[in-house]
Amino acid sequence: MQNDAYSDEIDLFELVATLWSEKWKIIFVALVAGGVGGSFAIQNATFSVSLPITIQAPLPVQQQLVKMQGAFPRFSIVELESRFRKIAEAVTGESSDPAGKVILLSAEAKKQAEEVLSEAVIDVGLAIQRIESEIENQLRRAEIQVQTFQDTLDQGELKKNAQYAIAVSEVAVLRSDRADLQSMTLLSAVSTSVWSDWILLGQGDPEIKRQRRPEIYTVLGLILGGGLGVLFVLISKAVRERRSSGV
Repeated sequence: MQNDAYSDEIDLFELVATLWSEKWKIIFVALVAGGVGGSFAIQNATFSVSLPITIQAPLPVQQQLVKMQGAFPRFSIVELESRFRKIAEAVTGESSDPAGKVILLSAEAKKQAEEVLSEAVIDVGLAIQRIESEIENQLRRAEIQVQTFQDTLDQGELKKNAQYAIAVSEVAVLRSDRADLQSMTLLSAVSTSVWSDWILLGQGDPEIKRQRRPEIYTVLGLILGGGLGVLFVLISKAVRERRSSGV
């Protein structure tokens, strides 16, 4: 039993000695594999590219939005700035040519912004038309109610009738609302703006990240190459021993 253990210990030392004597072969294979891995990562490099953008509603549009929503709380439309935020999804991507990708992303952002702006012009116009239609319908009903009171009551009774006073007041308020709406220039402010009024491109350097890091591929190549080098040395040693023993 002790002889077997001693024999195993001698074999272990012999193995280490063999690997040490062939270390340059192992190092050579490891360096070649590491170089191949690093070269692969560099030659087939891909980059994630993100283009910084700033989204803002033009000042004339902001001012008109405040007036519109202040005068007409029922004015409902998805906030215009939020519509442009989805463009942020269009200004990121992967490419082997970061500089070219930045140009493409800029063009895509412009295209997306123009589409959103075109949709916003239509939606704002429809929303204003809806409010105008509601005002006109309410005004028509109120005017009919006032006319009915005037046709059925004399002047003395009209002065004492509270419902008539309310109807007259409602007509005045609705006419004022109609005049306020006609003075609003929100639709004009939106329709005359251009995409670059809403989106500012390139306010910072594009964020470019290498997807494949050469140093990682190089280290992995060195490790794999070292393992292959050790395996090659051991197999070569085994083949030599079998030949020398005549097996």
